[in-house]
Amino acid sequence: MNCSKCAPFALIVVMALSADAHGATVAVNTATDDFGSVTSNCSLREAIQSTNTNANFGGCIASGSYNTGSVRDPDIITLPTLVSGGFTLGRVGNDDSNVAGDLDIDGDLHIIGVSAANSVIRGNTSAPDFDRHRLMQIHEGTVLLVDLTLRDGLENDITAGGGLRTEFGTATVLNRVTVTNNTTDGNAGGILNGGTMSLNDSVVSFNQTIRSDDGGGGIFVESGRSLTLNNSRVLNNTVNAGNIGIAQGGGIHGALNSELILNNSVVDGNVAEGARTATSREAFGGGIYSEGSVTLVQSSITNNKATGSFGFGGGVFAEGFLLVDRSVVSNNIARTDRVTGGSNGGGGIDASVNNTVPVIQDSVISGNQNLPFGNDRGSGAGLNGDFRILRTTVANNRGAQSGGGLSTGLSTIINSTFIGNEAADGGGISIGGIFPENSHIYSSTIVANSATGGGGGIRIDGAVVVNMRHSVLAGNSAGGGGPDCLGNITSLGQNLVQTSTACELSSFSSDQFDIPAGLAPATNNGGLIAGSSLGIVSGMLTRAPLSTSPLIDSGFGGGSGGDLCFDELDVALTTDQLGNERAIDGPDFDTNARCDIGAVEFVEELFANQFE
Repeated sequence: MNCSKCAPFALIVVMALSADAHGATVAVNTATDDFGSVTSNCSLREAIQSTNTNANFGGCIASGSYNTGSVRDPDIITLPTLVSGGFTLGRVGNDDSNVAGDLDIDGDLHIIGVSAANSVIRGNTSAPDFDRHRLMQIHEGTVLLVDLTLRDGLENDITAGGGLRTEFGTATVLNRVTVTNNTTDGNAGGILNGGTMSLNDSVVSFNQTIRSDDGGGGIFVESGRSLTLNNSRVLNNTVNAGNIGIAQGGGIHGALNSELILNNSVVDGNVAEGARTATSREAFGGGIYSEGSVTLVQSSITNNKATGSFGFGGGVFAEGFLLVDRSVVSNNIARTDRVTGGSNGGGGIDASVNNTVPVIQDSVISGNQNLPFGNDRGSGAGLNGDFRILRTTVANNRGAQSGGGLSTGLSTIINSTFIGNEAADGGGISIGGIFPENSHIYSSTIVANSATGGGGGIRIDGAVVVNMRHSVLAGNSAGGGGPDCLGNITSLGQNLVQTSTACELSSFSSDQFDIPAGLAPATNNGGLIAGSSLGIVSGMLTRAPLSTSPLIDSGFGGGSGGDLCFDELDVALTTDQLGNERAIDGPDFDTNARCDIGAVEFVEELFANQFE
């Protein structure tokens, strides 16, 4: 994996584990939760107390010297191999002095386990709920946790962070750590991150909030803080809205101005549930909810769900910066369960209240569903909002009232394929708005989408101006008219529309109307592989021109691109959706190399792999 953002965090870990850059080392020798009562034992709690106070405590005797200077090198705690099932925290109470309740860390520290399966720090599930607590709280310092499991923590009294809580100014790294089966009746079922945090090769799973004001079933990132996931998974976490709460971020919740970065990571099977109480509540972001920035690189956001009286963003709900790069957003659901007056949007991604322009590139948005109850409103089974979509396939999303693939007011679509999407209106794309702003569709293929109402390929309503060039609309269907398009499209030339009826399409002499497009069946014709190696990966489902297609060498002309196609900024597109060179001379009557109409350039099979 080419993970440009991973290197700094790998460097942090290497530096943190350097043999000549640490203070004292304390070896834990018991699984019991002692605190000064048995002098022959060094428990985990006593070892932490020793590093907090820079002095041996209980039965702990450090090797090396505790660093008490103004710049402290981290102390190290090592855990033994256990046969007892882990370290059960049984000291009743709730304080920040490490005496009882959770483990409290007050400085730079490494805790090194044997493995996540063996070094298990767990809550006491046999105790009454009012005697249980979270497992660990990091109050200050730089902390490294390695080869551990944190499980069965429980926080009551609307308190956040069921498993792990970190405070402002801390920096925490988790390497091969599992955070699972923790519960809170506040926010952050698994982890509350109040500082800077990175998870490497780690898992956050089956955590839940049972009465959240905001959310974060797996992880909650506080305002202005950052979280990076490298080769990690966030699985099957749940956030439930309380009586006055909103369910936001079944897997991850990023508060205002937070930063989320996911590299080769998976967010799967998480749920934002807004309907747990008698009065149905809103749900946003089954997988991820963010008021800050989100960057997804080679990641998979799959099988998540947002359901409630209002259910938006089954996979992702993004209010701020969003970049989706070489990623898969698949099989997510946004659903409303209110009989009347509810609404939903963005089965895959919802950015409908976003003031930025989210970018989706080299990615696959597929199989997402938008499920309105009865006749309630539902927008964008795949995508809902305004996006810049580059070299991306949007396929087989279904169920929206409008926009099976995309519901938008102002988007730019370049070198992309919309195929097999279904909705009541605008099977592939629904575009509408009250302002005369410009949407752009360039060098794209919109085929085999369907609508029970109008506009199988594209439906346009309102004052929005849709500019289209070098694109193909073909083989779409609509029960209510306009199989390929319904509404007013401004052609900038070099388009092919197989059925132009109801399109209200202005035309150039270079446009081709009411003829077959000559496309091969949908298949993986090459290109980048999207998604995480730890989860669902997908090739690009595209429709390439047949050798006799009128699309071949018909997309040239105008602009600085010459015989190339170009984008809305008049910048030449030197490659197609799959990375093939643009302007390859096709099997036509001349020898001029000109770009083809649509997302995919025709490449003769003989030269498909650049070999004769």
